[in-house]
Amino acid sequence: MDETKKERRLRQRREASRRWAEKNRESARIKSAEWRKANPDKARELMIGSHAKRKDHWQEFLAYERERYAKDPAKKLAQVKVAKDKDPTPFAAVQRNHYLRNKPAYKAKCAARRAARLNATPPWCDKAAIVALYREAQRLTEETGVRHEVDHIVPLIGKAVCGLHIPQNMQILTRTENRRKHNRVVEAGQDRVGL
Repeated sequence: MDETKKERRLRQRREASRRWAEKNRESARIKSAEWRKANPDKARELMIGSHAKRKDHWQEFLAYERERYAKDPAKKLAQVKVAKDKDPTPFAAVQRNHYLRNKPAYKAKCAARRAARLNATPPWCDKAAIVALYREAQRLTEETGVRHEVDHIVPLIGKAVCGLHIPQNMQILTRTENRRKHNRVVEAGQDRVGL
């Protein structure tokens, strides 16, 4: 089917606009941002249409990302870390949604940890000292505004070794430090932040 004069002019304008944008990337980006700010409703409508088109190719995109991750996992993890440091909000939402969709699995993991802790608590353990550690962590959280947690120096469920649920095997860390430590044993004097 032959295109009309109007369709041909429109196509030529789009091509010229695309060529200009390729040559002037920064100016095009600024111009585009200004347009989106001036026309929020139209911008949202276009974005929704774009998402609908991309939805068809979503599985292909996921396969491509998995392949890219398999080739160089360190590079992909570094990119995610940069994005997470820049704005952790979307990552927190993703984690929350994952938790809500997989609640039974999380509950099973929590129950296994609780059982391991019970099995790792010897009868001679000073339980009052453990409670004191948890109180101290709570006090530090309230004083500083930074969440503190009680961590097992030698994890209760470790790959190479399993620790005991006793005060001598416990320490107070910030939540961030505890998450970085994961389920590992940190050597004495090793910087926790660099984990």
